Amino acid sequence: MTEWVAPFGETILRLQAGQDIDPYSGEPVSAQDWVNPTATEVHGCVLYPSGMVGAEQVDVGRPEIAQQTLTVLLPPGVELDPSDRVQYRGNMFDVVGFTFQFVNPFTGWAPGGQATIRRRQG
Repeated sequence: MTEWVAPFGETILRLQAGQDIDPYSGEPVSAQDWVNPTATEVHGCVLYPSGMVGAEQVDVGRPEIAQQTLTVLLPPGVELDPSDRVQYRGNMFDVVGFTFQFVNPFTGWAPGGQATIRRRQG
């Protein structure tokens, strides 16, 4: 079966936090290190506005901020996790949930996955 390819797909940057190391014991700690994340370019993605709409109250007495949520179609073998971040067109996004990998139940064709990202505020 042929692989699904988006000839004009876009590139996103997948960012994964590094692991903080305790300076005394040398052991990894549970905190994530976003100062020097691991960055991986993912080519051939399709992004479009998601049906998810929401707003966030940042502070009492301040107006709500509308959240931009996008759906990302990913090439086969690419997974985004909720602990990842995505940089797209100069904006930073959080990954919402896990990637869903499509598999056709009749042919076994696996064209890739789908994930949801939400733009970070601040």
